[in-house]
Amino acid sequence: MRDRFLALGAAAILAPPLAFAAAAPSSQLPAAAKAPPPASARLLSLSDCLRLALRFSPQRIIGILQAEKAQKALKEWTAKRLPHLWAYAANQQSNDASIQNMASNYDFIHLQQDINPFDALWKTGTQRRQELDAAVAGRIASKLDVELLVKTLYFSVLQSSDSIAMMNRVEKQLYRLQLSVLPRYTVGRAPPFDLLNVRTQLSDLKLNRDLTRAGMSGGRELLALIVGKAGGDEIILGPIKSLPAVPPDEDVLRNPSLESLRAQVRAAKWALRAQRAEWLPQMSVGLDYGYGGIEPWRYKNFMQTFAPSWGRGGQVDLNINQQLFNWGEINARIAQRQKDLDIAQMNYKSRYQSLRQAYVSARIRAAAHRSDDERRRHLFAVARLAADTSIDRYQREATTILEAAGAVSFWMQTLITERTDYYSYLTDVATIERLIGQDVVDYGTAR
Repeated sequence: MRDRFLALGAAAILAPPLAFAAAAPSSQLPAAAKAPPPASARLLSLSDCLRLALRFSPQRIIGILQAEKAQKALKEWTAKRLPHLWAYAANQQSNDASIQNMASNYDFIHLQQDINPFDALWKTGTQRRQELDAAVAGRIASKLDVELLVKTLYFSVLQSSDSIAMMNRVEKQLYRLQLSVLPRYTVGRAPPFDLLNVRTQLSDLKLNRDLTRAGMSGGRELLALIVGKAGGDEIILGPIKSLPAVPPDEDVLRNPSLESLRAQVRAAKWALRAQRAEWLPQMSVGLDYGYGGIEPWRYKNFMQTFAPSWGRGGQVDLNINQQLFNWGEINARIAQRQKDLDIAQMNYKSRYQSLRQAYVSARIRAAAHRSDDERRRHLFAVARLAADTSIDRYQREATTILEAAGAVSFWMQTLITERTDYYSYLTDVATIERLIGQDVVDYGTAR
């Protein structure tokens, strides 16, 4: 009894913070201490975060604005090919009757319409339609990008939270192991290596937990901002209740990013056709109608008086313009549009290759994470038993510190790896959804 009392006294002197932590209840452990959430914090499920993100995410809003801009560009072209109406007015007066030009005084309206359906203006219209299709597909792609980002952040925050909880559980066992080392070390029955080993593991665990908490705080902060909250303290994330199945095997051709690139290729083709149409004659018809002549009031110039002369009439004119030579300017623009088309085609090909590669990798990766998650779950009981038994054996001096500390380390590795596999699988499934361009998975989030 006396030796036991001296050993505990020495342990308290050597490591009072650690001894206190080991003796304190789990709710009082420094690592496990959690500040209560603010009163304004709200529990958000994954579906809640997705719904809010589609309202507040800048990336989503940019996609919508780009589609609206393309719609206005198409409206601009539609207006250009409709008849345009101008109003003209000119008035010239002089005190020299010999230079007064009666025809220079006029007011009339002018109506003009381009009538060549094969010129650049008409072909540009089809180009604008294809650009609108590309922007609409881009808007859908931006929606899926935001959803993938939200899912990735959501799963990352939950993984970090679960990992911290696992580390807290393991930390209790390390404190228990340390309390087994300290009395023996104090009376000279354990070498310094035993104490150094346990304290090093505790230090590494604290560092990993602090780094994990830092990453979790950053992810929660970004997620909160995406869903329109002021900060990460305003959200509490609901857990994922079950693992969903992997979506059926499909090609990535329905990916909206590819559809946007296909529309860009079509737009580039029509831009090339529109550029080539500059060599064609430009034809337009115009209609003028109005008044002209001397002003309809009496005009006195020196001793002469002119009576008003104001006529009304109209005329129709047909204009045809044909470029014959321009030092290669049009051909240079045609060559540029051809290069734009070639670049658009290569962008589509490159994007398809990268998406296909990512899709195949994601499916294989998902299967690997799912299988390893199941294997780790089967190891939970064995790993926990090995840790407890090794510590008990060390207390009875039936084993070395290497086995005891190693068993605790393996237990923590099993717990953390299982959580990593679990949420990595969910991220893989979300990635597959993005690659095939469909939201087909129910993640079973809790509200």
